[in-house]
Amino acid sequence: MSRELSQRIEELAAGLTPVRRIPRLRAAAARVLLFAALAMALGSALLGVRADLADLIGRDPGFTATLAGLGLVGVGGVLAGLAAAVPGRELLARVALGIGFAGVLVPGGVTLLLLASGPVPAEPALGEDAACLVSSSLMGLPVALVALAFVARGAAQRPWLAAWAAASGAVAVGAIAVHLGCPHDGLRHVLLAHALAPVSGGLLLGALATATLRRPRAV
Repeated sequence: MSRELSQRIEELAAGLTPVRRIPRLRAAAARVLLFAALAMALGSALLGVRADLADLIGRDPGFTATLAGLGLVGVGGVLAGLAAAVPGRELLARVALGIGFAGVLVPGGVTLLLLASGPVPAEPALGEDAACLVSSSLMGLPVALVALAFVARGAAQRPWLAAWAAASGAVAVGAIAVHLGCPHDGLRHVLLAHALAPVSGGLLLGALATATLRRPRAV
């Protein structure tokens, strides 16, 4: 090998960016989902649960559909965000994202049917809607930080999508704790402040996370 060629190779190698190691998706997903379950349990303990919860799940389809929908958004959103940060896991990310979208459509469809079926419960003041939205985002913030830490270490082709999906799933975890303890049964309140909390809260947290992920990082 000539001296010039050897020198050229050394120059090219000096300009290479070190490869960051991406954690294993299975291990990361297990940890984040376990942390989400613990956070939800802690949130329910702090906020309390409704005394009529067991009866409500059996007789109120709107409440039950919202609870199930938030569960789908929580699992689907978190998995979609984590998978989107790992090259080669695009199919899993799309499937998980579809699960999350289904979780938004389920309570929305049930609420529309209930609105068309007859009398509905009285609605609380709009301030109660804002309070539940803020509470859901705050309760989901620790889960979002854990999930987004993995997204930041990954190699997402669309950082905004990974961040939004993970943040939406995290807010859904907080919304479950809020939903279990909220005393209001109004359909507008449950739909906008509970079922759709992951959409609005996820957009806010996802936008903040995306701005952070776009900053230059040391490797």
